[in-house]
Amino acid sequence: MSKKNHPPLMLKEELQDTTNEVAKTPDLEKNSEPIKESFMSKPLSTKNFVLSLIIIVVVSLTGTYFFHQYLYGDSLNLKDLKNYNPVSRKPISFNVEVTNPEDELLTFDKTTIVSGRTISKAVVLISNNGNDYATVANDNGEFSKVINLDKGSNDITVNVFDSFGNSKTINRSIYYSEEQI
Repeated sequence: MSKKNHPPLMLKEELQDTTNEVAKTPDLEKNSEPIKESFMSKPLSTKNFVLSLIIIVVVSLTGTYFFHQYLYGDSLNLKDLKNYNPVSRKPISFNVEVTNPEDELLTFDKTTIVSGRTISKAVVLISNNGNDYATVANDNGEFSKVINLDKGSNDITVNVFDSFGNSKTINRSIYYSEEQI
């Protein structure tokens, strides 16, 4: 085996003197800019570490997504968007008009006809003091139902439901008296 020649060991003071002599040479004095530390020699802050991890994850997920698209090619075409129906829809607006009875009516009849107009084939639920009556509007959107009245005040609620489940409500108050004035 051959012996390798190692430089002789120096004391710390001798090494310092040698460094000072090298720094005083004329060639180095012309370019005497301080040597900048490389980014590898500085400690990494927690903020920069977390930021670098986030960047790595985002780049990895993006690459994985595009690789999956390349392999399987199941991207969404614009033609497919034409038939796309979102989960929620804007409610379809419809009108409800109760033509009979008038609000705040005084009647001496035990029954009354609740009638009105809305969209065709709408389900109409009429409630009066806990009694419920149901009917369906005809093709012209007209509905009518005979209901019984209780003695005294009758709070009539007309609920109309379209085919999408949207509803509109109209209230009427009428007073039934058995005795005519």
